[in-house]
Amino acid sequence: MVLDISNKKDLIKNVDYIRDNNIVFEDICKIGSSEDLLFNIMYFKHVNSIICIPDCLYAYRRDNSQSYTSICKTELTNQWSYLYSLIYNSIVGDKHLEECLSNRKALGAIGILLNEYGRRKGILNRYNNYKRALGADIFKGVFDNLDVSYMPIYWKCFFLAIKYNKIFFLTFLIELIQIIRHCR
Repeated sequence: MVLDISNKKDLIKNVDYIRDNNIVFEDICKIGSSEDLLFNIMYFKHVNSIICIPDCLYAYRRDNSQSYTSICKTELTNQWSYLYSLIYNSIVGDKHLEECLSNRKALGAIGILLNEYGRRKGILNRYNNYKRALGADIFKGVFDNLDVSYMPIYWKCFFLAIKYNKIFFLTFLIELIQIIRHCR
């Protein structure tokens, strides 16, 4: 299906297609964020081909402190666990996509840990929060196969600290990241 958004008939067809295939935006209170990602995965499951436009048509900014993505979410690890289970159910059996999801979970640790940074004051509390968060089921085994060879040195350090359970070093890195972010 080719969708021309300037054509009203195509838009109506697309709405029918979405409805007929039970493609929905999941409640953000259940999945924490990434509702557009989940929608796209469910949508793309039903198409034969897509055309990718290499131009950046959207600039995502997180400089709004009142934005939903900027606030600390106490249930984010549980919400993302549910999100990842919905994604997995949409891709199960496709080994390549399952590997992509595993990488997404590993990279998602950045968001989880930065969210944990905002939960409690005090470095000892943050250390314990990081340790607890990284022990969640969603992270089991995902760092074992994460290829860090192409990453800049700071991300290599970050993910290797997680992989080898060096939470003290990881805590230091996150503290340093926050200092650098606030000095800009």
